[in-house]
Amino acid sequence: MNPEPISGRVSLVIAVSGHRDLYRDDYDDITDRICEELEKQCRNYPHTPILVLTGMAEGADRLAIIAVERLQKQFDIAWRPVLPMPREAFLVDFPSATSQKELEELLKGQIIFEIPIHEGNSFAQVCVEGSRERDQQYADLADFLVKTSQIVIAVWNGHETGHMGGTSELVKRKLGRFKPREVEAGEKECDCREDSYGLEINAFGTGPVIHIAARRKSMPDSSPEVMENQPVPDGTTEDGFRGIYLLLDEYNRDVKRSIEGDEKRGHARKAQTQAQDRSRELTKHHPVTNSSPAMRWTAEVFGWSDLLAARYQKRNLAVWKFAFAFLAIAGVGLHLWAPAILKLWSGSRLFVTLMYYLGVLAALAAWSYENGWCEFVWRKLSAWWARLFGKTGETGNIAVLPHEGLKFRRKHEDYRALAEALRVQYFWLADGMDHMAGESYLDKNAGDMIWVRDATSEALLYRFETAPEAAKRDQLSHSLGEIWIDSQLGYFTDREHKEKDRHHSITRWGIILAAPTFFVPGIRFLLSAHPECQPGMHETLGDIVPSLAMLIAVIGWNYADLRGYEQHAQQSRLMLRFYERAKKRLSQLHAELNLIESTTPLDEKALSKKKEEIRGFLYKVGKDALAENGDWLAMHRGRDLRIERPS
Repeated sequence: MNPEPISGRVSLVIAVSGHRDLYRDDYDDITDRICEELEKQCRNYPHTPILVLTGMAEGADRLAIIAVERLQKQFDIAWRPVLPMPREAFLVDFPSATSQKELEELLKGQIIFEIPIHEGNSFAQVCVEGSRERDQQYADLADFLVKTSQIVIAVWNGHETGHMGGTSELVKRKLGRFKPREVEAGEKECDCREDSYGLEINAFGTGPVIHIAARRKSMPDSSPEVMENQPVPDGTTEDGFRGIYLLLDEYNRDVKRSIEGDEKRGHARKAQTQAQDRSRELTKHHPVTNSSPAMRWTAEVFGWSDLLAARYQKRNLAVWKFAFAFLAIAGVGLHLWAPAILKLWSGSRLFVTLMYYLGVLAALAAWSYENGWCEFVWRKLSAWWARLFGKTGETGNIAVLPHEGLKFRRKHEDYRALAEALRVQYFWLADGMDHMAGESYLDKNAGDMIWVRDATSEALLYRFETAPEAAKRDQLSHSLGEIWIDSQLGYFTDREHKEKDRHHSITRWGIILAAPTFFVPGIRFLLSAHPECQPGMHETLGDIVPSLAMLIAVIGWNYADLRGYEQHAQQSRLMLRFYERAKKRLSQLHAELNLIESTTPLDEKALSKKKEEIRGFLYKVGKDALAENGDWLAMHRGRDLRIERPS
């Protein structure tokens, strides 16, 4: 399932789950409904690959495959099988030879995800039909589908059966209502997401559930219409999350535009090459061979997000320099030249005025461009034009994204946050951990980071394809944890110096520019008293120069405060000390590991325990890094993520 190395896009993952015992007469209608819902998502997010996950059971799971294959000629959509257990054990559910043959045909040529056997259970126990161990595999499947998907399509009658791993449990998990059975029985304290985060849109792991009413043979007297009237918690509707998925689509659109832009300019694969170079920067001093599919996917998306973040930061600064230059020319240069021009050409007053307003309009246009207004208006007009000529399928709902999500600065911040989350994710995967970076932010950062969680969750789909043993030994010998910490040490050292220098430089120039405001009035008084002073010169110097100097000084000070140079330097200093302590501790742990490995005979239990201790330490370091990443984004924005719901 590993994507092409130049893709770099992230998928919108949709899980389909439903009853097995559907009435065959309802198959066509249910398939049409699933197809309709999937097509809507394809049109809503035209630049995003849609990936459908199905558990491959009879009934709704296999109808989803038919729906996907109908749409594949028109949209970028695919399906992937996720088996709740090893294939040999899964076949127990299908005593019919016809059903088994159908399953084998569907799986042919597909990369199959098999949920590992739950810890403490055995293969033999899982093979027993109706056993709790087998049901546990379906519960693990439900948990996996909830974590990796953004949207769930549930084909069911709306009645909660209480069956472990059933569709009703999956829906409860997605809506944040699920409580482990031990909790319901009062055997332990509740630590479920409902109590920890509530049911609001910012709850980690929640998402919309699209209900498709369906009858089932085992409950012929129940009406599926009951499901339509279920109370749905606030924030779990599709529209509530659409703004988040539009950000995913915007990221994919930027990747696609970069590739197409290079092709138009004749620079084939320039952006792809730059993204690949950035992905190699993760371990440039110790290249990793035979990395796992999850690591490769993470590195590819990291390269693109890092490249796009740098591009939009550069554009942001360039536009502001452009706008400031035009304001300076319009508001100062032309006014200073006006007296001289008027002496040479009596009719130049109109020319000077027009040039002044042209400069102001150019600066305003640059500001609108950087803030996303130009792109926003263009998309609205394009969508209107497409609707006018009946071509709505070409634009989808991309025009719904508010201008707030189109700002260069916001894109830089979003893509930088995504890149840093993927950096942590990469090294976690390299050290054998399957923790998800998007699930590890602090609760206070949930609003800003929920889109990052959705963008990184796809890596979970690759975690069951582990790296070969040779690669594991290679990664261990290179000590990728130390490489990560060393790279962060270098980054925060450089960042602290840069942020401090920028703050001091702007402050220094502000003082230098503000100083004339104290001296120019006195100079103006002396010049006016001098008999040879030309009339008007001291007025020009006395009015324009100090005002201009103070204006530039105030703009500079406000810019430094807005960018938070001083705060960033302080934050970098704190993180630098943190990574210095982390490096010292990790070196100590590796020394202890080497000592155990050199002991004869080898103590396998102590070796395994020490490796687990190292992984636990790196997990803690990664969580602290993600907390800093979330705080960095919050510091820049100063507000939660607020995306307008489409009307």
